[in-house]
Amino acid sequence: MNWLTAPTAPTSEFCRSARPRQGFARSARRYAALTRPARFARKASIGAAGILERKETQPMLDRSLTPSITVTIGRDTRLYFAFITTAPTELDSPATITLRADTLLELSCYAEDPFSLDTTRSRYASRLVLVDAFQRAWQCAKYEGNGHLLIAADPRMADFNTLQEMLWHLLLTASLNQVAA
Repeated sequence: MNWLTAPTAPTSEFCRSARPRQGFARSARRYAALTRPARFARKASIGAAGILERKETQPMLDRSLTPSITVTIGRDTRLYFAFITTAPTELDSPATITLRADTLLELSCYAEDPFSLDTTRSRYASRLVLVDAFQRAWQCAKYEGNGHLLIAADPRMADFNTLQEMLWHLLLTASLNQVAA
């Protein structure tokens, strides 16, 4: 090509196909994504954060300290959270499991902050319950909406082993009662 003449359009040999370059760019981006350190957002929120007011957003990184246990029966797996409540069983959802029923004074050892409990309520009938994770918000609102206490269980006193032992005891007792009947 002479530098005095006008440049001509690139030939097909010069450009060839765009596919090899796109494939190279795609693989280069994938390689870069695998080699650079991960970037995590410091705050993430659930819901429409741009639409709602800022104080209503819930950070996703906040984790529940309420003790939990995962129960698998066949192909059905559910996550349950442990609470102490003074609500009667009529307010329970079908997926709520009562592990132990006693007075609030007796069950206060499983409470997250047993010293904050009112001594005037110590003789109230209460229960240590497992609430299904999918129905947790609804169940908590139903208990509290009817004026009953709902206290998160202590992760140290109602740890996984304790909840598992109580659940096995409940299942064995139920099966023995069913056989005797």
